Amino acid sequence: MLPEQTWLDLEPAGAGSRASAYLIDLIIRWTAVAIIVSAVIYLLSKLEGHNLLGAIVPRIVRSGSFSQVLMAIIIVAVSLIEIAYPVFFEVFYDGVTPGKRLIGIRVLDQRGLPLTLKTSLARNIFIPLEIAPPFLGLIPLVSMMITRNSQRIGDLVAGTIVVREPEPVSISSNKTDLFSGKIVLPLEIYNLYSQYLERHKTLTPDAARRISQTLMQALKDAGANLPDNIEDKDYSGFLKAAFKQVYPIRKSKGSPKQEKLLNNVTTNWPALREQLVSARNKIAALKEERAGLTDKQLLEAADAYQLVCQRYSYLSTFYPNTPEARYAAGLVRYGRRVIYGKRLASAETQSQPFLRRVNSGYINVRPYIATSFAVFVASIIISSLMVRINPGFGWYFISETAAENLESGKLWTENIRGISSIASASIMANNIKVSLLAFALGITGGVGTLLILISNGAMLGGIFTFLTNFRMEQRLLDFVVAHGFLELSIIIVAAGCGLAIGDALLQPGDLTRKESVQQRAKSIMDLIIFSALSLVIAGLIEGFVSPQEIAFEIKLITGILAGAIYWWVLIVGRITPRLIKEKK
Repeated sequence: MLPEQTWLDLEPAGAGSRASAYLIDLIIRWTAVAIIVSAVIYLLSKLEGHNLLGAIVPRIVRSGSFSQVLMAIIIVAVSLIEIAYPVFFEVFYDGVTPGKRLIGIRVLDQRGLPLTLKTSLARNIFIPLEIAPPFLGLIPLVSMMITRNSQRIGDLVAGTIVVREPEPVSISSNKTDLFSGKIVLPLEIYNLYSQYLERHKTLTPDAARRISQTLMQALKDAGANLPDNIEDKDYSGFLKAAFKQVYPIRKSKGSPKQEKLLNNVTTNWPALREQLVSARNKIAALKEERAGLTDKQLLEAADAYQLVCQRYSYLSTFYPNTPEARYAAGLVRYGRRVIYGKRLASAETQSQPFLRRVNSGYINVRPYIATSFAVFVASIIISSLMVRINPGFGWYFISETAAENLESGKLWTENIRGISSIASASIMANNIKVSLLAFALGITGGVGTLLILISNGAMLGGIFTFLTNFRMEQRLLDFVVAHGFLELSIIIVAAGCGLAIGDALLQPGDLTRKESVQQRAKSIMDLIIFSALSLVIAGLIEGFVSPQEIAFEIKLITGILAGAIYWWVLIVGRITPRLIKEKK
């Protein structure tokens, strides 16, 4: 029930329509990637023979860097499109991606309002987890089948719902066509109609003819288009076919004011249609020209929305399924998104600066981050001891290619010495994926998050200890020190957020589990967004600084500085310290 004393007519979309929309969007995304790649190839090929770039491009191609640049562009393009595509359309196009528009569905938050950036990110973070092997989409399918509003895991966490968005209903006609719409009859005539259809075979011919003529006249008075050539003997079949499209007028027992409104609505359908269309135009103006409207126009738009809610409440009660009722239902949904959506989104995002919200999220999950750190360190120590006791375990921590390099006296990181575009892009995409996965797996009650922490910690401890047998640990440290502080900090923080989600699921307190998870996710989404953005910096450092033959001290300072800035924001809530104190 809305504050306007009406309700939202929302019909959840099924798994079939949502899967169809996802496939359409997938085709669009991959088409965009193909276009980007083709454009890059074309532009680089055209650069040959053009002044300075003409001398550079052939050398790039001959050196093999051309393929690295191209692959880096592909990796970054795919990653950005996969992440940004649904978020962009859901936030800026009122919850409708191109695929959803073609299928006729829309994503809203559970209050019927547009999605904010945080809400959209929260629901889309879980997509890689839901479609990952070996389940390949089975998890969201089961979730949609067992939840009341057909919600997948991302919807449950973010508090969103995907609904059907019917095509706009035309109400321009002043006369109802019996076979294309609904008509209404006084209650006593409707009851007579019903009784006639039940008993017409037992009535005498004269009684049947008399009653059928009365009903045909009632249909005509109600605005139905009747065939001109129908004969008395055909009345019975015609009335039986038309009965499903007839609704009764229910008498109101309200106040005189309500009775007056009732009579106005039921006796003046052209005026009602004109009111609804006028209200639609005023609400649309509020959405399109909000900044340029006068106070009078804003008040008129608000009054128009109130009028729509009143008309919809009446029509849905006394004239359900009529074109006017369906049109008013659409206006209530549309008006609520326009009038309340931006204001509530603004209140959520502008209550305090972004970095302050990051700090608030960190404060909420500090115990879980400490737990995440402890598990990570413990896994490093245990794996190191295992390799120290039995050096043979170390071979399980490295790939076959890395093993071949070690046997030949080389470290696998030496294959990307120098500036590597493809390494930077690949590392950036992989780090973001791992961190978001550590957070998303919190929905398993924290078990998946703990596995991510343990596996990453074990890999780190096992590899470094194993390399001591080859006296190469310093060479690996030289490679990771520039980005390691920041990268590992972000993974630990993301895992701490995942543990917080798991705890909210297992210990909801006075809330339902769904409400508890939604509340916890909402409080830490800014922290997750900031951490994901920081991983871009970590990827750039790992791709362009770590492989360089520069002094270890410079890399160490870079790593400490990057990690310190990240933790400064988390703990203090701003990047620059306050130099001038406010006067008391």
